[in-house]
Amino acid sequence: MNNTTLPSINPVENPKARYALAKAWNRIFARAIDTLLLTLVISAIAILIIYTDAAGLSGAFDLTDKWRYFLIGLESCMLMFFYFLIIPLWTKGRTLGLFIFKLKIYNLIPTRNFFINLIKREFFLWIILALTNLALGITLWVMKNPTDFLKALLLQTTTDDSKTKLSAGIFQTLWGISGVFLVIVIIHMCIFNKRRCFIDHISDTVVIKLVDISSNDPNASANAKMVKNKRNYGLPGEIVAGAEDEINSL
Repeated sequence: MNNTTLPSINPVENPKARYALAKAWNRIFARAIDTLLLTLVISAIAILIIYTDAAGLSGAFDLTDKWRYFLIGLESCMLMFFYFLIIPLWTKGRTLGLFIFKLKIYNLIPTRNFFINLIKREFFLWIILALTNLALGITLWVMKNPTDFLKALLLQTTTDDSKTKLSAGIFQTLWGISGVFLVIVIIHMCIFNKRRCFIDHISDTVVIKLVDISSNDPNASANAKMVKNKRNYGLPGEIVAGAEDEINSL
C-alpha cells in the first residue's frame, strides 16, 4: 500500500499531454456519481444481510442475529475505504465518477505519499462516516435490545432513556459532520471555480482534466497558446492556457 510515486501519464505514450484545473461542476457531478453508486451497493448488501435473518425485512429493528448489525456496519465501512482509497490508489487517481468526466487526482508534490494524501482528502467526507458506521454496528451488536435505539437514531420514535438519547445523538452528530463538510466542499468549489478547495489544500493534491491537443475535445483549443510562468505540478506535459489566473492564485 506504500506508494510514494506520483500517479502519472506516460509521456512517451502521450507526449502532448496538457492539463487544466478541473471545473467545479465536473467535480460535483463526479462526486455525485460516486456517492450514488456507493450508496446503492451498500444498501443492496445491507438489505441482503437483513433479508437472510429469521426476522426478515419486516423485523429489521429487531434482528434475531444481532451480529448482522455489525456485519452491515463492517461492509459499509470496508466499501467506503475501498472505493475512495484503494480504487484511486490502484487506478492512480480515479474513481468511476472521475473517469466519466476525464478527471484525475494528482499529488501536488510528487515526493509525497499518494495513499496518505488520499486519506487526508477523504477524512472529513468519508472516513469519519465509515468509522461511524463501523462503531454503530459494534454498538448494535453488543446491545441487549437495540430496537429503541435504532428507532431513536432514525427519528422514528422518542425515548425517555437518557443513555439511548445520548448514544443516538452522538451518531447523528457524526453523520452530520460528514454532511456539513460535503456541503462546504461543494460551496467552496462553486465560489472558487476551477481552483483547489480546502480538501485539496490539506491533502496537497490537485484535480485536473487531461486535454490532448490532437483530440476533438472542445477544451483542446486552449492549448493553442503558451502560458508563461506556469506553476509546476510535476506532471508530464503542461498546464493549458486559460487557467493562468487560477494557477497563479494557488
